[in-house]
Amino acid sequence: MQQAPANRYTYYVTPQGFAEKSRLTAEYLTISFNFFRKAREQCIAILDDCEVQGWRRIALAGASELSEIAALCAQDHAVEVAGIVDDQFDQATFATLPVARRLKDLGAVSAVIVCDLRDPQGQFDALVEILPRDRLLTLPLLRVSRTRQTQGA
Repeated sequence: MQQAPANRYTYYVTPQGFAEKSRLTAEYLTISFNFFRKAREQCIAILDDCEVQGWRRIALAGASELSEIAALCAQDHAVEVAGIVDDQFDQATFATLPVARRLKDLGAVSAVIVCDLRDPQGQFDALVEILPRDRLLTLPLLRVSRTRQTQGA
């Protein structure tokens, strides 16, 4: 037996525990890769539409894994990502893109892709107040309702 530092834990895994940990790890990786594939496919479709519409300068709303995927996909399109708008993110950059608290701080953009994983509906609802609905793009995997909910409905 070796002595371990006080801030480090040692644990033993039984063969059954090791098998379960391996199964859970494989399941996590499968879910993660499926999310990436689906997100990439949907980002490519939205960016293709931006090109067709002639929207060359766009922004992403929400600093998240999804905005990283969108930024990577944008490299293969004739679209410039001006940056990320996120009023809750405390760093100046994310995924090498500038982050602004307000959309207007990124300059003029043709469209915004919602990439917020914390509250995509709230992000959409806030942005629809300052941007035309047709210029506010959402990925189906976020399940954002594009129609305004009325009070008491």
